Amino acid sequence: MIEVIEVREHYETTLETTQIEVVELGVDVQTVLAYPEVELVEQGIIVVQTGEAGGIAPVLRTFTSGVPSPMLLHTVQAPTLLAGAELDVRTPFNGAGAQLSIGQPGQPGRFMSASENDPAFAAQYEVFPNLELAPGEGIYLFITPGAGTTQGAGVVILNLVPL
Repeated sequence: MIEVIEVREHYETTLETTQIEVVELGVDVQTVLAYPEVELVEQGIIVVQTGEAGGIAPVLRTFTSGVPSPMLLHTVQAPTLLAGAELDVRTPFNGAGAQLSIGQPGQPGRFMSASENDPAFAAQYEVFPNLELAPGEGIYLFITPGAGTTQGAGVVILNLVPL
């Protein structure tokens, strides 16, 4: 199984794509490639169609139940609107009391609370925070795998709009 642990982003403002380079291998890359806007262009490189240059720039991050929490998903480089956040649980968490939330230290459910998803089920959960973030602010995934967890994986997609 090919797994994606970390990706590096390369934004090309003259083109209408975002290129993501796979740095290490960790959650099934087929999970990421299942999205219609994602294309594998060569070994280790995927391209995410983002629409117009300067428009919404999706950030994709894969995760597993074994990733240390909180997991940094993205650090904002310029004033940005977090328009939407999607949590796609591809492999359900099999532990009792598993929880996932998207937020910041001190506010783990700022963008998506644990009550807005259920990691015990393979499903897509989406929220629309529409919150402005300042440069340097981080967006994190908080993972509580639950007692006895041996599996669990998915993808987080953040829809960011430069302001």
